[in-house]
Amino acid sequence: MNARLQVEHPVTELVTGLDLVELQLRVAAGEPLGLTQEDVHLRGHAIEARINAEDVARDFLPAAGEVLAYRRPHGSGVRVDDGIEVGSAVHTSYDSLLAKVIAHGADRRQALARLQRALAGFTVLGVTTTPGYLRGLLADESVQAGALDTGLIGRRGVPPGPMGDEGVAVAAAMLVLADQARLAEVGGARDPFDRVDGWRLGGRRAASHWRLVVGGGDPVEVEVPAEYVGMVTALGDGRFTIDGRGEWLLAHEADVTWIGHGGWAWPVRPGSALGAEAGATDGDVRAPMPGQVLAVHGAVGDAVHAGDPLVVLESMKMELVLTAPVDGEVTALTVAVGDRVAVDQSLARVQAAP
Repeated sequence: MNARLQVEHPVTELVTGLDLVELQLRVAAGEPLGLTQEDVHLRGHAIEARINAEDVARDFLPAAGEVLAYRRPHGSGVRVDDGIEVGSAVHTSYDSLLAKVIAHGADRRQALARLQRALAGFTVLGVTTTPGYLRGLLADESVQAGALDTGLIGRRGVPPGPMGDEGVAVAAAMLVLADQARLAEVGGARDPFDRVDGWRLGGRRAASHWRLVVGGGDPVEVEVPAEYVGMVTALGDGRFTIDGRGEWLLAHEADVTWIGHGGWAWPVRPGSALGAEAGATDGDVRAPMPGQVLAVHGAVGDAVHAGDPLVVLESMKMELVLTAPVDGEVTALTVAVGDRVAVDQSLARVQAAP
């Protein structure tokens, strides 16, 4: 038998009513188990979702950062086991698992519905996590039917989120403007986007125009009519509603504004911060995940072929070999063994051969 607790032990605890941790501690202290197999009765159905610090859009590579805001879900039959709070530093020295959300119901259908609602109420800002993706996975017909296999994730791919970049940018602008107005009322500091409202002739407030970058995407330009700001209601503690539909979270970190809703979270920056003019050239090698440099192959001036290894990263027990994107010459190598790197940091550059 396997005498250690598995990550999914809360599922067993919810369907049996037994506290496995307590039982193990009592047995380790020399007490008798106090029950037999005939005393174990299964009741209902339970399902667990792991919340990981991973970027689904980057093939589930590890993510890192500081937890700026965190909302745990509540509800009948819902249990949350977590190891984070606001201010927690999530880095690449440990496993990516941050929390577990477990739902119990009379049957599988009820457990699935409760888990869906719980994930919709689970939000982390400051670190890219997985609850939004898991909501889509739970809605998959194969998952609903329990017809699972190890190829399911690969077949599904990564479906788009509930809002495109333009929709997220509009929501971010609305929240920032509403928060700015709130801060102005109490004499607080302005937000990182530092917007200033304008007025049109006739006394009508003008629409605001924004150039924003959502996640690692391309800049998008959006217009936010002034009346949109009136649709936002502040609830306090970084919480808002838009048109009274659900809760949104807002948090700032330097020039990044994080917003979250329905289990999804997005980092949003002013367009000038990550505009196309600052994008990587064809020969740039950038870190697709935060981590530590395990190995550096070659040196500046070396001739390389596309696919030759340049840098090896390690993050959360995962090794990733980054290779030359084109045939050519290494013109820059900015890291050494042992260095810690951030996501999208430039590590090397290869000048393509003529």
